[in-house]
Amino acid sequence: MTDNEERRQPRDTGLRRWLLPCLAPIIAVILIGVPSWLYYLGKKKAQEQAPGEDTTEFTADVIPQGDKEVIELSAPDSLEQEEEGEPVDPEMHFILGLDAYDKGDREGAAKHWEIAAVSGKNPSAYFNWGNVLLDSAWEKGDEALYRESFGKYAEAVRLEPGYHEAYTNWSTALTGLARLKRDEALFREAMEKCAEAIRIKPDKHEAYSNWGNALSDLAKMTKDEALFRESFGKYAEAVRIEPDSHYYHRNWGLALRACAKIVKDEAEREALLREAEEKEKKAEELKAASKGTKWGVE
Repeated sequence: MTDNEERRQPRDTGLRRWLLPCLAPIIAVILIGVPSWLYYLGKKKAQEQAPGEDTTEFTADVIPQGDKEVIELSAPDSLEQEEEGEPVDPEMHFILGLDAYDKGDREGAAKHWEIAAVSGKNPSAYFNWGNVLLDSAWEKGDEALYRESFGKYAEAVRLEPGYHEAYTNWSTALTGLARLKRDEALFREAMEKCAEAIRIKPDKHEAYSNWGNALSDLAKMTKDEALFRESFGKYAEAVRIEPDSHYYHRNWGLALRACAKIVKDEAEREALLREAEEKEKKAEELKAASKGTKWGVE
């Protein structure tokens, strides 16, 4: 071995000793960091493309409040009867559910409506039970709760085939889950429920609006101009029947604006944006003039 080789060897060994400990974290960064970055980009892209987030506002039939005087007179006696261990009839559980819901106790309301629904075969109790589940599903983004609400609405219409309110709210629940799952089949099923509600009650403006929401959300997801234009017709019908709903005008405006993003013709794009501004302006005017009326799930 020459003098030069003897002098060079320690340097090579030192270099290897320095590199080896560094290789492990470098490889870890590559193996973990790159997939994480790709996941982040994919998630970001999905969020950007997600339909309807913080945009369209759903309409739903509110929980029927019943006769306020009957609730006030009956609920205290029923509660006392229940506390004493005496059986409460299913109809009284329905009233107790309304009382609990009015006080903000959704969990308690759901328990009473479950008893009223199952024991009394009461379609309104199933409807109300479904609405409480839908409220919770919407707040939590919970697929299981959405699907549970479907079952309650299904039972309500099984017991009362003409229950258009249940079909309308079922469509709301289906569209909510369709947004969450980005599922075209669920959007299509929501539209079917809207059509059924309208078949039963031709002037069901909530169902027309929900149909428009499902179409515009699906159009955003698929970038389909034809679906957007179909949604405009549903919103137009909802507004024709109920011209004072700021929700309908606002959602129509949002659909027009979203459609403008994908049309290729510049003149057509400008026309869509002008119409969107008109709808949004009208929505703001109606909202300012309203007395706090709530059309349903926001």
